[in-house]
Amino acid sequence: MNPYLLKPGDTIALLAPASPLPAHKLHTAIASIESMGLKPRLFPSCFARGGYLAGPDKQRAQDVMDAFIAPEVRGIFCLRGGYGCSRILPLLDFTLIAENPKIFLGYSDITALHTALNQLCGLPTIHGPMLNQDWREMDPLTMGSLRQLLFSEQPPAIFEGPLQTLVPGEATGIAAGGNLTLLAETLGSPYEIDTRGKILFLEDVNLKPYQLDRALMALSLAGKFRDCAGIVLCTFAGCEEKKKAQSHNLTLDRIFSDILSTLGKPVISGFQAGHTLPNLSVPLGCLTHIGEQGIAFQESLTT
Repeated sequence: MNPYLLKPGDTIALLAPASPLPAHKLHTAIASIESMGLKPRLFPSCFARGGYLAGPDKQRAQDVMDAFIAPEVRGIFCLRGGYGCSRILPLLDFTLIAENPKIFLGYSDITALHTALNQLCGLPTIHGPMLNQDWREMDPLTMGSLRQLLFSEQPPAIFEGPLQTLVPGEATGIAAGGNLTLLAETLGSPYEIDTRGKILFLEDVNLKPYQLDRALMALSLAGKFRDCAGIVLCTFAGCEEKKKAQSHNLTLDRIFSDILSTLGKPVISGFQAGHTLPNLSVPLGCLTHIGEQGIAFQESLTT
């Protein structure tokens, strides 16, 4: 039985490793899972509250561990991001997780877990939509992309647009990355991203231009752009200043150009993933090719 391929009736663990999901949205999350023909199993963090965290660190970490080792659970879907995943990283048993591979889905703050699972466990994961939105009302591109990774052994189709080329060229490597802020904040830790030879996907939301600049420069100074094979800039929703404030700021295009255009490796922008709709799913840990024809995920999680 392939641990990365779902079928109708499979049990999916719902948990909140970071911030809590508002209580009134929990029934929507359950209905979203059931609409895909899957069976939800709710873990304690779904109901826990502790300020901006979904309960104590130990409980959230225990939920992650329990979900991975539960034999009846075939996939783990995160309710939302927010903040908190980095706090539970030291509490996880990555050796035990690696021995119990299964689908893991989320984005935003979940990036901290993606990187650890990809690198410390050798597990592919899905950077994709979470259950704080109603999947029954989600656009066809978002859900089609997700369903392809969950239920099919075939890699997703080539994404041709709307994409822009910041630096021309082609590159092939393992997909890695996620939320820019999380990647910058884990630098210098045992959980920092290793970009060597990889296709680095980046996204973020509601950053001021100087904050975006700062996070990109942190990765640059750490050699993460030097080491990667290519870069895909996804959605940076709410990061562009309003026109009246632009005279005191740099545009996103200027920031990206200043930091990334002299790297001598392909850089593509405009891929719709992250804090946006459509929110296309990215198979992190899987072979990916970028070039003038677009983005081709050459492997599925099952490959």
